[in-house]
Parts: sequence; C-alpha cells; structure tokens
Amino acid sequence: MSVASSTGRLPVEVVMPANAGAPAGAADRVAATARVFVIVVTFNRRAHAVNVIGAIARQDYPRELMDVVIIDNAGTDGTLEAVVERWRPERVIRNDTPRASEPNFQQPDPALCPARNAAGFRTLTVVRNRANLGGCGGFNTGFAFIDAVSRGEIELSGADGASPFGAGRGPDRLWLVDDDIDLPSDALPQLLRAMAGDERIGIVGSRMVNLNDRGHTYETTIYLDHTSGQLSPQPVRGHRCFDSHFAWEKMVGGVHGRHTYSGLREVDIVAACSLLARWEAVQRVGFWDDRFFIYCDDADWCLRMAQAGYRVMLNLDAVVYHVPWLLKSTPERSYYAQRNAAWMTQKNFRGVRLKWVMARKLKGILRDSFRAMVMRREFHAEILRRTAHDAVTSRGGKLDIGNGPKPVPLSDGFAQVGALRADADVVFLCNQPDSLKWARQVRDNLRAQLAGSGAGEPRWTIVVRNTVPGHESAGDEDNGWARRVVYGGRLPSRLKKQWTFARLRPAACVVFENTNDMPVLFGGAGGNIHVDLKDATVCQPERDGWGVRARFVGRWLGTACRAAWFALTCRPYVTKGKFG
Repeated sequence: MSVASSTGRLPVEVVMPANAGAPAGAADRVAATARVFVIVVTFNRRAHAVNVIGAIARQDYPRELMDVVIIDNAGTDGTLEAVVERWRPERVIRNDTPRASEPNFQQPDPALCPARNAAGFRTLTVVRNRANLGGCGGFNTGFAFIDAVSRGEIELSGADGASPFGAGRGPDRLWLVDDDIDLPSDALPQLLRAMAGDERIGIVGSRMVNLNDRGHTYETTIYLDHTSGQLSPQPVRGHRCFDSHFAWEKMVGGVHGRHTYSGLREVDIVAACSLLARWEAVQRVGFWDDRFFIYCDDADWCLRMAQAGYRVMLNLDAVVYHVPWLLKSTPERSYYAQRNAAWMTQKNFRGVRLKWVMARKLKGILRDSFRAMVMRREFHAEILRRTAHDAVTSRGGKLDIGNGPKPVPLSDGFAQVGALRADADVVFLCNQPDSLKWARQVRDNLRAQLAGSGAGEPRWTIVVRNTVPGHESAGDEDNGWARRVVYGGRLPSRLKKQWTFARLRPAACVVFENTNDMPVLFGGAGGNIHVDLKDATVCQPERDGWGVRARFVGRWLGTACRAAWFALTCRPYVTKGKFG
C-alpha cells in the first residue's frame, strides 16, 4: 500500500506555484535569513569535491548564513589535501569509528585552522571518516556532526567567534549535496523559498538535469507504486496525486525530456543529490537507516517523513546537474539498490500485501541470479544471490565480495583461464549493437600486448545474434579472422547451437558489459573473460565449469528456501533508534 493509505490518510494534493502558502514577501524574508548547514559526502573524487564547494559558494545566498561540512569517506586519492589546499577549511576533524551510528569525533588539528575559509562560508569543516561508510554512512556522519554541534559537544565558532546556533538549537535548514554535481546559482534560494511557503513541508527536492546535456531533464516526479513496491515517475491509480499528476504531465509534455518545468509538485520521493530538509523534521523523524550503505536511503527517508505527517515536495525551478544513475550502473550498485528496496518494502507495506510484494521481489532477484549463471556471468550471479540472502538476513553495510574479479591486462586474463595458446578456441558472445566492433577491439588490444612475447594468439569464434547489425559478415574482415555462429532470439535456436559448442569445446567465452543472452553449456571450462568497454585493455577473468556451477546451484537453492520462508513469515520492520 502507499504511505498515505498505510496510515489511514488520504490527503488531497495541492499543487503550488513557488512561494505560495505565505503572505506576499513572507517566504522570501524567511528564506533569506535561514541558517543552512550543507553536507557533502565524497569518496575518491578529488576534482569533484573541490569543484562542488565552488558551486555551493556561487549560490545567490549570504555565505555568512552557510556552514559547510565535507565528509571524506576515507579516500585515498588526496581529496582531503586538495580541499585543504584550495578552500582552506577552518578545521579537519577525524571520525574514528567503523560505524556512522557510533560517531567518535576527535579534536580538530590546530595546524589546519586558518582565520577564515577561502570560500567565504561562515564555517567550512572537513570530517575525515576512518572507513568508507558509503553515501548513507557519510550523510549520517554529517547528521551526527550537526547534532553534536547543536548540543555543544563540538565547538564550531566562525571567524567572528560566534557559534552557529543558539544554545541547544540546530540549523534552520539542512542541504544535502552530492559531490559529482553542478548547480546553477539559484539552486539553494529556490529550495529555501519553496520550504518557507509551507511549514508542513519537511523535504524539498530538485529537478535533475543531465550534467552533459543541460537542456535535458531526466528526473522529476517519483512515486511509490502501492501495488508492487516499485518506484515510478508516475503514480498508480488510487494514489492521491493520480489525477493532478496526469493533468500536469499532459500540460508540460512529459515527466522528462526537453520541456519547460516550473512550480512545485507533491511527490513521494526526491533524490538527495540536492535536497533541502527542515532540521526540526530531521530531529523528529531520525537519520538514515544505517544498513543501507548507498541507494534507496534517501527514498526511505522521504517515505518516513510522509509517515510522520510532513510533505515531500519537488521544486521544478530548483535544478541540479547530475550524471544519470543508469550510466553508473554496475552489478555491485544493483546489489545495493535491490537489497535496500526490499527493506523499504518491509517498512512501508503491511499484512498479506507485504508478503506478496516481498515474495515477488525476492523471486525476481533469484530468477535473475540463476539466469546470470546460465549466461556465463558467474560473479554477477553470485552478487544477485547475495542480494537476496543479505536482504532476508538483514545484513547491512558494504558488499564484501566487491564487483567481481580484479581487473588484469587482457594477456594475463587469457592466460589465467588457459586461453592464451594457438590451439585454444575463444568465443566472443555478441548480442549488443556495437559488440562486433568491441570484439575486434579486444583482439587488437590482445595482439598489441602479445607483441614480441612469443605467446600464441587463440583461434576466434564470433557468436552473434541475428539482430546485431553486420551479423551476416561478422568475422569476414582481415581475410576471415574469426569463425561465425549466428543465432536467433528464440529458445530453439539457442539450444540448437549447443551442438556447435560441444564440437568446438571453447577454452573461454568473452562477455561484454556483463550482458549476454546465449548460454554456452558445453565448453568454456577454462572460464569467462569479462570486458568493460571503459577500458578494453583489461578484463575480469573468472573460472567456470560444471564443478563451479554445481557449487553455485547448491548455495542458490539454500538461499531460495530461506527467501521463501522469509516472504511467508515477514513482518513490518520497526525502526529502532535514531538511525533508521
């Protein structure tokens, strides 16, 4: 069920223009005097961290009303040193703890306390975490830091010697900002004016525009589907915003694209890449669920705000320039997104609906896991299995198996799976539009790495789907450099080709971008070679074979049984304490 129906409330949505809800000029006066605490979390993105401070400093807002804290998640690329050199923060504070929910702030290093930071903020602080606590743990560190300042446990006086808040008070507003974004100069003023217009608003979010194509809006409204637990840009029938949303969408032309957007929309969720929160609401609702690490933590927070009676609004005039999430997708990121979505379901659904939605989510994850194993994506299959296992056992934090095998040069990867010899057959699995080009690229890169080494180049076979452009002549280039096997999208076609693989007995299979739809059931006993086209000179080799697969199936069956029992017996998750 939706958040509204789970609490018995069915409020009527009010769509407001910016600054509505207060006497003329009142919202602007409140917005222009609010004390704002800004939190930025960064991990090994030195240039981004330096640049985002500049974007915050360019806001059309009095910098003497802004306190900024940069949370450095134990980066190793010199982020701390770069920020100190460029922006000269008043203090660097160590947080000596493995858990954000148990902060242990140390005294600042007096050697890093100039009279005033170079950005002109009232204060600029760097908190250096002992461990990488993820985006969730990073923002929780920032919340805990502000809480400690407001209770007088940490002194945060500015150049004027004054503390940022009165005794026992916190900031008026809290602005969460990602490190890999850019901002127009009116981003913060737009958020502040929207919140000042209605005291019931707990969170105001921003319209997300492509950082590399600033005329294209790729995210606006987000709603919780009360039938499936999925997040969607459009509300389902029965949602309080259903009628007004589709009237608005018809008027503007769509929820994303090159349209003109303005005003406020009531939504279920906004993203934390540029999010303004009312500190009073934060104290009442609590901080982020410290199990999440990254992804869905902001969505969960928004839903909790609504359950507490606050409104969550999207200000279409407040823009943040950001790289679309899908362009950064990896199996590890998918693990966090799906695991945390299951936990969000457990918090926001009840009774039979909870059991049904949870069962569907876990079934989908396990189905994808088994399919990945069949399609020669062993480490992806294991990450998906762990997604289901960790969701039902409530194992939070960072995934401890990483994002697959360690990348190595192509020549080393081929050697590790026994495919670096002249009598070995290697299969390229090509089902994507550019995969034929990628196959030649990998071949050429391997040849360059083998030049002068005396090692033998394997024999090549291209297994290409009949929807890929150029499949009719694949491998004919360069006097026929590769054998060609063409298959169709239907299951009989793919099963028929298994006899070809049984005769060929390939030593290894090359999978591009972790995507493949052709099972190679016979052969490839040496392993699989995964290539990410961000750098086609390296690969991730993994062992494969019937023994590897049999052990995986055993683990998978155990997880499937556990997941089935969990779905059958699960109850709503009750938040415990301040963190979550």
